[in-house]
Amino acid sequence: MHAKYVIHAVGPIWKNGKSGEVEALQSCVTGSINMTNTTLKQDSLSIPAISSGIFGFPKDLCAKLMIESALEYFKTSESTEKNLKMIRLCNFDKPTVTYFVTAFDKIFGTSDQKPQISQAEIEPTQEEAQEDQMQDSQQQT
Repeated sequence: MHAKYVIHAVGPIWKNGKSGEVEALQSCVTGSINMTNTTLKQDSLSIPAISSGIFGFPKDLCAKLMIESALEYFKTSESTEKNLKMIRLCNFDKPTVTYFVTAFDKIFGTSDQKPQISQAEIEPTQEEAQEDQMQDSQQQT
């Protein structure tokens, strides 16, 4: 993975929806956004569908919460303190992407684009793979 920083954000395990999972996921996403903007002062963030895999958080609810959290950041942050300009919602499996497109359409109106997943988006470029190998070998020595 080619990134300046990696924020390890651990989301909630879905129990029954009545154990604070929604608030915990919102806090996790908002915390990642705020850390990227304020602490790390980065202009972009790529974030996956936190907790929607083995933690069992419903993908449709996860998509809605994550899109709403990103939208809230852009609506409320003061322009003088806004380093973060782009939030990428990155998912690699078609069912999750479809949930995100559906949630996006409900919030912003129907889009003309269909979800697309390309192998190039999933696998690192040859240059990125070589950089990763070089970094790994340097860390081992």
